[in-house]
Amino acid sequence: MSDILGVDAIISGTLDLNVLLSKGVSTDFSITDYFSGDADYGRIGVKISDGDTGKLLSEI
Repeated sequence: MSDILGVDAIISGTLDLNVLLSKGVSTDFSITDYFSGDADYGRIGVKISDGDTGKLLSEI
């Protein structure tokens, strides 16, 4: 893909949202809720791969 686009690296990622839709629910942040998956927050994952080898250079 990097050859077709003429780039040195490919940036890809995911976006997972758990959106809070109700105004009656508390919006206080709790770190335990975030890691257990009960929080109403999103998560972004970003990967940078080398264009020539396809090796993963960085993952955030």
